[in-house]
Amino acid sequence: MKKIIMIGILAMLISNIFALKLIDSGQSQEISLAELESRSQIEYHTDIIKNDQPKTDDWRGVDFVSLLEELGIRDYDQLKFYSEDNYMVRLTREQIYENKPIIALERNGKKLPPQKIRLVIKNMRDMYWISDIAFIETESAFQLDLPRNLIFAEPIFETMQPTDLPPFKSARGYKFSHLIGSILPHSASFYISGRDGVSHIYSYDEYLSEAVLIENDGKFDLKSVQMPAGMWIDDIAIIVVEKTAIVFQNQFENSGEIAELLEFYDYPATLNARSADSARKISTNTPFSSPSWQDVLKFSW
Repeated sequence: MKKIIMIGILAMLISNIFALKLIDSGQSQEISLAELESRSQIEYHTDIIKNDQPKTDDWRGVDFVSLLEELGIRDYDQLKFYSEDNYMVRLTREQIYENKPIIALERNGKKLPPQKIRLVIKNMRDMYWISDIAFIETESAFQLDLPRNLIFAEPIFETMQPTDLPPFKSARGYKFSHLIGSILPHSASFYISGRDGVSHIYSYDEYLSEAVLIENDGKFDLKSVQMPAGMWIDDIAIIVVEKTAIVFQNQFENSGEIAELLEFYDYPATLNARSADSARKISTNTPFSSPSWQDVLKFSW
């Protein structure tokens, strides 16, 4: 009985400590768990595929859009969500209003512990369903311009020797810092996308200074001890900073697919390609398997 009472007291203390922190233009406000529970709750049904298996859940929680509007948070381009373990996701204003997420307090009829309260979004991958939220912050939109100078990753790897990558067991590949070398600045924010379109914007110091690229059947997975596994990216396709990008050529059929992955459709019909000792013009839609691309190191739009 004493144990049950102590657990109940502990749960009450944790509940009282928990607060959802929102930062808007440097001004912070907090909402306690009790305040969230006192608000109008809505039912929310989700069907997703998890580990190749269908997964169905019924959630109950607070409408996130209504919560933001009631708190006067309306003028923003996107929101950045941080968890206590340094997991981070971003959602644009359009994504929030189109998908109508909730702050879930119950799952399948059971009350969630405070650290498991999470953002749930029906039509987006569960990698965005962040829990244990430390704070939510408004920010200006990250402007991704179509990179003008593109460098192939494969020739760079040919000048490097793969090594073991502790603490990742049986992993071989390259340090991220060695790949970018002097090509890309280390102090900027990096946009990195996998071939499946999963992407993140990473601060180098916060997430990438200890990152590695693990080789996997000729492709590369980005991992880092600085970030939770949910922020790792499989099958890296492109790394962009400012106007320059490193492109993993074997992830694309042609250069037009690069612009499509970045959702840029206004690009030229011809490219300026350079090898070690020559320059040439190549059609944007010429397959990378074509002899025209043989020995090309970089190109520009």
